[in-house]
Amino acid sequence: KVDKSFTELVTQVRDNSHPSCPDMDPEAFDAVYDCITFAMHRSDGGSTVELKPGGASLSLTYHNRSEWCSLATAFRLHECDAQTAAVRRGVAQILPLEALVLYTADELERLVCGQRDWSVEHLRKYAEVRTADSRSVGFLWEVLAEMVREERELFLIFVWGRSRMPEGAPPQRFIVDSQHVQGDPDEHLPLAATCFFQLHLPRYRSKEACRAKLLYAIYNCKEMDLA
Repeated sequence: KVDKSFTELVTQVRDNSHPSCPDMDPEAFDAVYDCITFAMHRSDGGSTVELKPGGASLSLTYHNRSEWCSLATAFRLHECDAQTAAVRRGVAQILPLEALVLYTADELERLVCGQRDWSVEHLRKYAEVRTADSRSVGFLWEVLAEMVREERELFLIFVWGRSRMPEGAPPQRFIVDSQHVQGDPDEHLPLAATCFFQLHLPRYRSKEACRAKLLYAIYNCKEMDLA
């Protein structure tokens, strides 16, 4: 969010493309951006840093906007250099840094963090079904296949406490078993044991009931201790 709003501001200043009044003359430009100086807050909302000596008292104007954009962009790109270097040193203690050049940024992210857009087929491949109630389990697979990515992330958080799926075989199999309830199973919510990557599924009698209860559970139970 910080990067998005910052990028939009820099673009507007550089191109003189304020959404309310594009292509302003110098006088109007200076009046609109009078509150911005050559000093910026860090992304964490902490201290203010001058982009150049005396920057805190130097206003952004039509004529110095190119300089401001260059300095502001450089500051934002390099403000975390020290932290990035520390992470790099830590990674170097585990992996040879030379090997990292074999991967793109996206590939490395998937290897370290897992896949955000995982498929239901992938989950099903490594699932262990411990119930003879094939109908309710079938409803589960169908409902999951119809979910959007954000909902599948919430589902994974609900059953495993994490939002991404590892590439290849997960370290634990996804376990699905039956939850024995009293009364109408369509009125009961599913339960999860996140430590065991396990879903206790009521014996739902309709796909609609399975969808409604599963969606309610994943949207309203996002903490491991409440799953």
